[in-house]
Amino acid sequence: MLHVGTGFIYSQLGGDSNTNATFAKSFRSSTFPEFFVGDPSAGGKITAAGTPLVLDTGRFQATDFTLYHFEFAFNRGQFNFQSEVMLEPVNQKIGPLLLQSGAYMQCGYFLTGEHANYLKQAGVFDYNVNPFTPFFGTGRKGRVRGWGAWEVAFRWSYVDMANRGYDTANNLPDPTSNFAPPEPQFGVLNESTLALNWWWNRSMRVQLNWIHSMPNYTGRTTSKNAPAITGLVPFDIIGTRFQAEF
Repeated sequence: MLHVGTGFIYSQLGGDSNTNATFAKSFRSSTFPEFFVGDPSAGGKITAAGTPLVLDTGRFQATDFTLYHFEFAFNRGQFNFQSEVMLEPVNQKIGPLLLQSGAYMQCGYFLTGEHANYLKQAGVFDYNVNPFTPFFGTGRKGRVRGWGAWEVAFRWSYVDMANRGYDTANNLPDPTSNFAPPEPQFGVLNESTLALNWWWNRSMRVQLNWIHSMPNYTGRTTSKNAPAITGLVPFDIIGTRFQAEF
């Protein structure tokens, strides 16, 4: 199976043309490690799982932005692969065009011989795998009888929010924060994930992920009172999940 896709978005930013902090035409990007449960909360500062943002451009004045997107995926037997690349030019009000980019690739291999299914309507892989020999069956006569399905997987992701050419004259205070002006955390994020997935049957599975996050900060800050963060600040996350889906 081979999948190829692309996309394009152009957006003019709404708001006032003046520099009013609340209603000015503004843009903001942020990202957190790929450990996410629930919706972003606390004004976008943390997720519901308590995972903090690692890169954040803060609000700045801009007029419009464009998003270019390309995706590629294939499945051959026990092996699956998918990747996406995105480029986002942003027109700041004062100064040159800013370029933000991101990409990821991930692959998986089923040790027990199964394969990932493909949902044609959605254009995505279906990871609700039906094991050849379920660990235990479902229904009134379900019993332990096999190994289930085992998959090893790897993922690498990249986000560039260094915003080279950023003009600090565009900076806007964050109306959701008690600290103004905001202190953008510009930088580049590389992240790798190793995973082991175990399907007991089509409805139940256990996942284990080791995430190694490597944000590299460029040291830019808009505050005169806070020192700029510079250089590589790596950290690790171990995540596990039990899922039952019917």
